[in-house]
Amino acid sequence: MDQPPLYESSTPEILGYPEPNIPVVPAPGEQYVTQIDQNIPEGTVALKEGAKVMSADGKHVGSVERVLANPEMDEVTHLLISKGMFPKETKLIPMEWVTTMTDDEVYLQVDEHSVEELADVSITS
Repeated sequence: MDQPPLYESSTPEILGYPEPNIPVVPAPGEQYVTQIDQNIPEGTVALKEGAKVMSADGKHVGSVERVLANPEMDEVTHLLISKGMFPKETKLIPMEWVTTMTDDEVYLQVDEHSVEELADVSITS
């Protein structure tokens, strides 16, 4: 005797969840509470991808591409920044050069010339 298929269609039915575009309304006397959890440690900043990097003389010297950390010490050591399109230059900025950070801007204690003097660490094919 043949077994019936597990699903009528190729997409399994999700049980216990409302259909798309149907609002979830609490039952009378019941309240839903929105809770937001963040894994950002106290006293730190969640840096946005593409955050502007500004030199001490007020020049935009690049945008953050990556944040590099030492996992053994659990601390950020460098920022990989990029500037330009073709060719695109990337530079490693030591965290010692950073004075302040917000979620979308990084301020350095060095001038534009100091950043320009850093070696380009772009990987070419």
